[in-house]
Amino acid sequence: MGLLYSLPGAQLSARGVGELAVAAGLGVLPTLGAVWLQTGTVGVGAVLLCVPVSCWVCAILLINEVPDVEADRGAGKRTLVVRWGTPGARIIYRTLTLLAFVASGLGILGHVLPTWYLLPAIVLALAGLVAAHRISPAADARPTLKRAIELTLAIQAIGCVVLVTSVLLGHMP
Repeated sequence: MGLLYSLPGAQLSARGVGELAVAAGLGVLPTLGAVWLQTGTVGVGAVLLCVPVSCWVCAILLINEVPDVEADRGAGKRTLVVRWGTPGARIIYRTLTLLAFVASGLGILGHVLPTWYLLPAIVLALAGLVAAHRISPAADARPTLKRAIELTLAIQAIGCVVLVTSVLLGHMP
């Protein structure tokens, strides 16, 4: 997946599907692969766990494309931010945030995640909405965008740690 992301000829990053490749390569595949290696099966619960991870990593790429939108456009790269513009990037980011939250809620309802995980899920979703609101390519908005990028990185890092911790604590006797 990593090769196809930037390999000339395939170059998924320039075709508007790089974000999906990153979500699969850094979210779905490692998460489901880890579950399969440890349990020998992959069920609905594992899929629900990989959705937030995939959404968070996709959001990292998406928001990091914003400062490069003009350079990417000039180079012929058709990233989602180039294709959809800043308003579209906000919509995509909010959608990723909502998908991560819904998957977490379904994980709680399906007893894959403990009930207490609802609180971190809400906090992470609210942080995602704040970051989405701060997406802007304007030069005078760079400090705000930089904080939104940092917040996005924190959402992914903290989100993954809390997600794994909640699964481990949920399976302790």
